[in-house]
Amino acid sequence: MTVIRLKPEHDGGDGTPPKSWWRKRKERIFRKKTLHMRIPIIKWLPNYTIQYFVADLVAGITVGITVIPQGLAYSTVAGLPAQVFHIVSYEFDWNPTFPKS
Repeated sequence: MTVIRLKPEHDGGDGTPPKSWWRKRKERIFRKKTLHMRIPIIKWLPNYTIQYFVADLVAGITVGITVIPQGLAYSTVAGLPAQVFHIVSYEFDWNPTFPKS
C-alpha cells in the first residue's frame, strides 16, 4: 500500500505526522521569549535581592509620605473638603478612563 501525501508542507518533511493546531499554538505561547515578554517578573525576580527590596520599600514609603500632604494641599486650594483628595488621587492614578488634562 502506498501513502500519497497531498500537502507535504504540513509535515516536517521527514515523514513525521503533522502537529496539531493546539500543539503548535502551545509551543509558540510557552516559549521562553514569549513568557518573558508577557510576564516580565519571571525574568527579573530570580535576580531580585534583599537590597532591592529595601530600596523599593524606602521609595514607596517616601512617595506615600509625599503624596498625602500634596493631595491635602490640592484639595484645600481647590476649596474642597480634605477627604476629596483620597478619591481623586485614587481615580487619577488607577482609572485609565479618568479625564486627564
